Formats: sequence, C-alpha cells, structure tokens
Amino acid sequence: MNKNQRKTIVLIIPVILLMILAFYLNFVPGNNIRLWGCPFYNVTGFSCPGCGATRAVIAILTFRFIEAMQYNFAFFILFFVITFIYIFNIYRRIRFKQSLNISYAFIIACGIFLFVFTVIRNLPFYPYL
Repeated sequence: MNKNQRKTIVLIIPVILLMILAFYLNFVPGNNIRLWGCPFYNVTGFSCPGCGATRAVIAILTFRFIEAMQYNFAFFILFFVITFIYIFNIYRRIRFKQSLNISYAFIIACGIFLFVFTVIRNLPFYPYL
C-alpha cells in the first residue's frame, strides 16, 4: 500500500464512522443520548456559537433538517459546507492525486460568520437562531 492509498483510507474512515452513527441513531430502538448543558450559557445566560450543535448533528444524522436549522442555523450551514469541501477533497485526492488547499480567507470568513451569528442570536428580538 503506497502513501496515497493510506491517505485516502484515512480520509474515508470518518465518513464510515458517521454512517455507522447515523444508522445507530435511526434504527436502534431506545438509544437515549444524554445531552449536557452549555457551560457558557450556564455562566452568562447568552448562547455561544456552538449551543445546539450537538442536537443539530443528531437531527442532521436522523434526516430532520428543519429541526437542525432551528437548533443551530450556523452549524447547519457550516456542516454542509465543510462536508462538501471534505468530499471534494477526497474526490481530488483519488482522481487527481492532489489535495485541496483551504485558504486563510475561508477560515477567517467562517470565524466572522460565527461571530455575527452569535451576536444576532443573542439579540432579544430574534429568538429563533
């Protein structure tokens, strides 16, 4: 097994693990997942950018997309953007033997998006983010 094949296998393992988790959440009866509260919210009373992300992941993996958007809209959007980038990177690695370079501008844009989302979701007139 050469180096490229090992890298491809390492990239595919998380996808397989997510598929197993989705199967478990959808088809195993009585799977009670205990969700803990957010420490930032418990101390300050404000929602952090990650509040609702765990519930959003569970909703996405059980194909309840509207519910996932209600839990955490920013995470819902970023989850699909990052998933698309990840799958596209696997495709490029397999097809063209090269990986995708993610720029710092994209990372900074995601950070700004999360900051703006956090401010908007904590404003009293917009309680549904």
